[in-house]
Amino acid sequence: MKKQVFIIIKPGFLKYSKIILDKFKRKGWNIVRIKTKKLLLSEAKRLYSIHKKEKFYTPLCNYMSSDLSIGIIIEKQTSEDPFKEVGEIKDYFRKKYAESEMRNVL
Repeated sequence: MKKQVFIIIKPGFLKYSKIILDKFKRKGWNIVRIKTKKLLLSEAKRLYSIHKKEKFYTPLCNYMSSDLSIGIIIEKQTSEDPFKEVGEIKDYFRKKYAESEMRNVL
């Protein structure tokens, strides 16, 4: 069964986009759609609405709407939980390039 996951390369980390996309491709993920844009504050608030009650919600939304980001839908044929593998890749890049808990690449 094909599974899709949405990921975002956050502002300030677009310089790593080729490395990030190559890692996903090597793990068998296909890029379904990719779009570079500067999120509107209203879009960031909607995207991160799950965190609305958290202290970091407003700073996160402000950060995510501060500059360009890359939204990507990736897809893979798998019977496994896709979020586990995507999470491992995300954690790899966060350990390698993150500047802070909020400015954490993906």
